[in-house]
Amino acid sequence: MINFKRCTEVSDSKIYEAFNKGYADYIIKIRLTEEQFIKRFLGIECERKNSFVALDDEKPIGLILGDIQNYNNLKTMRCCGLAVIPEYRGTEVAHKLFDLHKSEAEISNCDQLFLEVIDKNIRAIKFYEKKGYKKVYDLNYYISSDLNSWKKNSSQFEIKEIEFDILKEKREELSDLHINWQNEFFIIEKLDNIKSYGVYDNNELIAALNIQGNGFINFIWVNKRYRNRGIATSLLQKAVKEMNLKNILTWSTNNMMYQGFLEKRDFNIKISQYEMTRVL
Repeated sequence: MINFKRCTEVSDSKIYEAFNKGYADYIIKIRLTEEQFIKRFLGIECERKNSFVALDDEKPIGLILGDIQNYNNLKTMRCCGLAVIPEYRGTEVAHKLFDLHKSEAEISNCDQLFLEVIDKNIRAIKFYEKKGYKKVYDLNYYISSDLNSWKKNSSQFEIKEIEFDILKEKREELSDLHINWQNEFFIIEKLDNIKSYGVYDNNELIAALNIQGNGFINFIWVNKRYRNRGIATSLLQKAVKEMNLKNILTWSTNNMMYQGFLEKRDFNIKISQYEMTRVL
């Protein structure tokens, strides 16, 4: 008998089993240990209380992971992942999981549903469109592994490490700027091994960077009055040197200036996705 439970009602190992088997044939190979999965998905990206698992008796067969945040000034339920193991696809399992997800958002008075989907995952895109989602942003994942040009500081301004709270204040000033979910500050502040750098001109913060130890750019910003002076490049150069980075990685959503910056510096797109929303 198939039943559905909130993820607070089952063990983490059952949640991991549903995730691992449901994504076993995914377009992108996801190889996470149970410990890594719990830390990333149940500790940073999702909430157990907003997530549901499908079981056939006690066998995990499907999963929908969710999280609720104030995103783009709207109370938003994000689908962090929806997976059904192969032998149960084409049944009502995915539809029932989605119904629980949507109902949870409505009970919580959310304004919208939100998710990301790989652009080549046509089956998933069609499923979400039938559920009322619409594509709103393109989301590209960039990587640069040739860091020879990131070794020397090219800016005359002072760059120093700063506290994360200083960076949070700057994000609040940019409240109308669209940033993809994974790079929002409610995610960043949960991460380990991050550094923030600021660029100053006469004690005024004019640019900032937050970056992970693996080289993933969480946030980069330059005041409009100081753009096109090599300041963003200088921030990355300092991080590469001080953190001994091997790669630089980042997401970008429909931002022509940022995409141009990346392409001029030989970043390559590795993954393309769509951000999709449904108004509630």
